[in-house]
Amino acid sequence: MDEGYPLSLNEWKLIDPFLSGVDSVVNGKGAYESKTYFFKGSQYMRYDWASDQIENGVQDIGSWRLEFNVNPVPSIDANTLPFSNKVTENKDAFLAKVIELSAKLLIPPKWLMGIMNSESINHRIVNANGGAVGLIQFMPATVKKVF
Repeated sequence: MDEGYPLSLNEWKLIDPFLSGVDSVVNGKGAYESKTYFFKGSQYMRYDWASDQIENGVQDIGSWRLEFNVNPVPSIDANTLPFSNKVTENKDAFLAKVIELSAKLLIPPKWLMGIMNSESINHRIVNANGGAVGLIQFMPATVKKVF
């Protein structure tokens, strides 16, 4: 990690409604490596590192098309996931929850499964000061809304 980071939310050039906090943050990859995406509720905004500016203001999440993922996520079912043995007793309930969450997030279920699969393979260890838990970094407020 670079010296002086991570920055507090007050040091980013965020605009309302993001000034009071965010639900999630994703760094872009590939062609979008210099971008950071901030999410709150049903809205997001894209920050450009090169210009040190928010691009295009606040956007509805329905317009977000996983821009940082230039390759489509392959179809995956629960039986092929590295952690599928953790859900053997409730596999139907697990898949139903994935489908329900995907509908709320306005993304195909295979994308959510692909993210879980990708993050499980990489075995990332993340210590979030904001209270986020899990490989996908669900913030407490997001979990309360979803579950």
